[in-house]
Amino acid sequence: MNILLFGILSEYISKEQVPWETFKTVGELELFLRNQFPIIQNIPIQFAVNQQMVSLDYKLNENDELVLMPPFSGG
Repeated sequence: MNILLFGILSEYISKEQVPWETFKTVGELELFLRNQFPIIQNIPIQFAVNQQMVSLDYKLNENDELVLMPPFSGG
């Protein structure tokens, strides 16, 4: 699985400390991340898989590209 972290999430989440391939769904992954890295507890996270936004019940596959994004602001 290819993992991309954007924004503040890339500062707070250590990719090496996450067993990415062990999670069946995005929701399972989110629960793990919020428990493992409490600093992100109140940060909304959007998930995209293979360039498509997905819900928490999306089933992950080993060939997926998974992107985690916090809210962005722009002008």
